[in-house]
Amino acid sequence: MQAKVGQTFQSAAQKMQAKVRSAFETRFAHQPAIVVRAPGRVNLLGGHTDYNEGYVLPMAVDRAAWVAASAIDDHEARVRALDLGGDVIFPLDVIPLSDGGWCAKRVSKADLTLACIF
Repeated sequence: MQAKVGQTFQSAAQKMQAKVRSAFETRFAHQPAIVVRAPGRVNLLGGHTDYNEGYVLPMAVDRAAWVAASAIDDHEARVRALDLGGDVIFPLDVIPLSDGGWCAKRVSKADLTLACIF
């Protein structure tokens, strides 16, 4: 049974990676240099107490953030959330404060093109 669960997870992860890669290629007309996954988690106990020597009880969840990225030649970041729709484009030389939308616009000054799915 455990092997089947692992295979199911791997298959789902491979499908999502392919979806993110395909969406990136469709939107930006080239392959991403990298596709990465950050697994989701929740704190059942002790949010923001771990760095104050408090107790925490984190738990993994069946969600993840996927990012496909590549370097670009211009000085604008283009970020897309596939599940929320739409793009956010902003200059990298002067990164604006968040407008309260889905993209917090906290991107480093590296020149990146991003396609995200959560």
